[in-house]
Amino acid sequence: QRTMIQLERISRQFGPQVLFDRLSWMIPATARLGLVGPNGAGKTTLLRILAGNDEPDQGRVHRPRALEVGYLPQEVETIERGSVLGVVMSGYAELAKLEEQLEEAEAELAGLSPDDPRTGPLTTRYGDLRQRFEGLEGDRVEARAKAILTGLGIETRSFHAPLETLSGGWRMRVALARLLLASPGLLLLDEPTNHLDLEAIAWLEEFLRAYEGAFVVVSHDRYLLNRMVQDVVELERGGLTSYHGNYDEYLRQKEIQRTALEKAARQQAREIAQTERFIE
Repeated sequence: QRTMIQLERISRQFGPQVLFDRLSWMIPATARLGLVGPNGAGKTTLLRILAGNDEPDQGRVHRPRALEVGYLPQEVETIERGSVLGVVMSGYAELAKLEEQLEEAEAELAGLSPDDPRTGPLTTRYGDLRQRFEGLEGDRVEARAKAILTGLGIETRSFHAPLETLSGGWRMRVALARLLLASPGLLLLDEPTNHLDLEAIAWLEEFLRAYEGAFVVVSHDRYLLNRMVQDVVELERGGLTSYHGNYDEYLRQKEIQRTALEKAARQQAREIAQTERFIE
């Protein structure tokens, strides 16, 4: 299997707390991974390192130059300027700019009468912008952007609203829509369902099932992990353990391990007791 990103013996600590100790991990190109572990284990830090937003204290991160990585944090730090649709399409820089210019020209034309001397030149300019937009397959990208926004529960009337007029939860949906439209080779999603309702979660599941790239999801939503991931990776006490299967399968394998460990501990205790009796 082709490897996408490889972490080689990375270590990271915050003050006295060691998050990772010489941790290695290979993410394959076909990854459908759920990343789980107790709160504070370092799942978000691990995603940030994979995304290139953070660096390990030691060790190396091997990431192919051509690989596009898309990262969705739990909360959006900055509010971008522009309309909802413009921001979602901003991964397509030239298209996003044309989209904004078309919106401005439309608004201007709406305020002018047909016999206004500015109408003619503005109509010509609008036509030129449309032509460039179509040449870049703007309609196809825009239709896809609108379908993703609709899937995530954003109403058509909000498409042209300035992003800053939306609340934090809705802005997170816009950030997710932009990532999904960009279709990076690797998606890193940190609690993507936190701000989604059930309909939007169901839509996201469908979208990710058909996704051609790889993804790693951190989520407390076991239903989502059950339906979407093929492997679960557990981060605990600075190390990673991989389990093949969905979340329920991971729990089943953990239980088998726990039972085996308890049995081994009881056996060892019996042997020690026997040895002590023999010595007496």
